[in-house]
Amino acid sequence: MTSDLIQIARPAEKVANVALRLNAARVAASRRTAPFALALMTDPRLPDIKAAIKNMPAHSEAPTAVIFRHYGEKNRESLAQDLCNFSQDRGLLFLVAGDEELVRSISADGIHLPEWKLDEAARLRRDYPTILISAACHSVDAVHKAEAYTDCAFLSPVFQTQSHVGRKFLGTCQFNKICSQTEMPILALGGINEDNAQELLNSGAAGIGGISVFG
Repeated sequence: MTSDLIQIARPAEKVANVALRLNAARVAASRRTAPFALALMTDPRLPDIKAAIKNMPAHSEAPTAVIFRHYGEKNRESLAQDLCNFSQDRGLLFLVAGDEELVRSISADGIHLPEWKLDEAARLRRDYPTILISAACHSVDAVHKAEAYTDCAFLSPVFQTQSHVGRKFLGTCQFNKICSQTEMPILALGGINEDNAQELLNSGAAGIGGISVFG
């Protein structure tokens, strides 16, 4: 496994290496893997988005994705196109959150559905059979709703997050339980850092998503 470990800026290095190990464990167990093992969720809180993207590893066996959110951005389309080109030039997948028109216009690799848009998954799969579809989920019910038509789901928040202090989070026991109840690949999201990422190693998850840990 040593040759598969990646060397990028800490603390992202430890989190990225855990993501690779999660993907490898699913491969070894002949379980369905996600189309990417690691994902950067863009957010206005990131001081330099391109620097964060540049830090993300391009790994052929367990690809990395950039999930473009920036919902309220005034120049969202131009920013998305710039970041899509920047990401794809580095061998990273690029998905747009919640906007199928933007996916088409910038030739993104896929779409990321907020939980409230899960009802659109069946139509999107029918209309765009070749694109990647990921989903945001916050409960086992949402996971089961997403599993028929999406390639993977981000289940969150696993841990306490800096952006939502005091908000209820799943914790590893509940997260692991939900992962065991579906064959759809689940990526852990929410409050993951270099100190707690190791707690996910036996969870059955397929990878990790993050924001500030990669910024």
